[in-house]
Amino acid sequence: MIVRTSFLEGVGRYEKLFSKTPPSIVAQFSERVPMVKGRLTATGSTATSYCWLVWIRGASTTKLVWIPPCRKKLERPEDYTAYREVTA
Repeated sequence: MIVRTSFLEGVGRYEKLFSKTPPSIVAQFSERVPMVKGRLTATGSTATSYCWLVWIRGASTTKLVWIPPCRKKLERPEDYTAYREVTA
């Protein structure tokens, strides 16, 4: 699941989730991923960091990996055009 990196903090979350079933992979985004509730925007910005948490059945350790900067490489202008057409 994709979560704010701060999701990894907290005694309660540790006791109820991570101490019993820690994620197999924590994949930290190296660049900020702008997420705006209810809409998609190419010009969004954020101060919030995100990571992917992955659970793999049978894994016994947690591996930390970084997702390299990739937004400019993977995004296309038509990604946003298609969204505007659907919501208009």
